[in-house]
Amino acid sequence: MSRIDGSLYVTGNITSGSLTLAAGSVINTSVAAAAAIDETKLEHQHRIGYAMPNVLVVPINTVVYTCHGDTATILEIEAGTQVVCTGDSTITVTVNRHRGATEAAVTAITLDSDNVVFTAEAGSLNSTNKLLVDGDVLEISVAVSPGTGSLGTGLFVSITLAEDSET
Repeated sequence: MSRIDGSLYVTGNITSGSLTLAAGSVINTSVAAAAAIDETKLEHQHRIGYAMPNVLVVPINTVVYTCHGDTATILEIEAGTQVVCTGDSTITVTVNRHRGATEAAVTAITLDSDNVVFTAEAGSLNSTNKLLVDGDVLEISVAVSPGTGSLGTGLFVSITLAEDSET
C-alpha cells in the first residue's frame, strides 16, 4: 500500500477496483445538479397527516397510506386535539398495519384531560410492526369514551416514515 501525505491533483480519471470514502466526505455540493441519480438509490421521507378539524372527535377507521416502495420504516406517530377531553373522557388513536388480511397494531395513543391543546403526544412504536413492505396499508382507528366529562375536539394525527424506492 502506498501513502501520500498531502494533496494530490489528478488531471485525468481515477479508476480502481474499489474505493472507500471517509464518512461524511460526500456532501450535497459533491453531487452535480444534473447527476440524475436513479430513484432506486434514494430513500424518501413522508409525513402523512389526518385531521378532524374543529369538530367533536367520533369513532372512525380510515386508510391513510399504502407502501409502494420495497420497504419503509415508521419513524414517529403523534396525535393531539385542538380542545382536550375533560373529566375521565378519552380518545384512543390506534395506527394499524395491514399486510393482506393480517392486522397488527403499530401504536395506540390515548388522549385525555392531562393533554395540552395543540400539543401532539408521541406513541410508542412496536419495533416489529413499524416495518413495512410493498403493499402494506396503514389505517388510523379512532375510539372514543365519553366518560363523565366531554370529548376533545379537533383531532390531528401525524405519521412520519422513511420509504425506500420501488425497484
